[in-house]
Amino acid sequence: MEIYECLTDIIEKDTNLIPDESSSKSSISFISKDLDFVPKEGVRSKSGRMLLFDTYNGAQGVIIYLRIHPGPQEIRQRLYEIARENTDLFGLTKEGNLTAQSFSIYRNFILRPRDYEDIDAEELREILVSKLDDFKNTDLPKIVDKLSVFQSKKDEIQMVKAKSSPDRQIC
Repeated sequence: MEIYECLTDIIEKDTNLIPDESSSKSSISFISKDLDFVPKEGVRSKSGRMLLFDTYNGAQGVIIYLRIHPGPQEIRQRLYEIARENTDLFGLTKEGNLTAQSFSIYRNFILRPRDYEDIDAEELREILVSKLDDFKNTDLPKIVDKLSVFQSKKDEIQMVKAKSSPDRQIC
């Protein structure tokens, strides 16, 4: 079993992860159910998700990126600002600007090529499961915690809009 098929199988069987149909032969895209609150107004995938983890297997190994994909600028900008405010987790510098293309705000090397040289498919699967579990138990809860500020802000904006709506009945 190749790395791609193994990762796809692990992600699809995880009840807390939602595979995204924008996955390709070179990457597997998914989101945690706990992060699936960002408005689905993106243009990259059929799901409209603007915030996705993209897992790549390349010359540097297997890497998980968290990317802000194209969509409404105000949503993208707010996610970017949250990431910049938390450089210890996201690794962004305070300088720089959000680009119009997909933009990585997080990167985690889960496997280096040397980690899977000369091992069989079962050992590879065990290593990938272990590394993904490490990610889900360490960085993922921190990412959810930091980005939940976006959810709170979104709820706040919706409440203000509802209060100022002309359709509101006055008793």
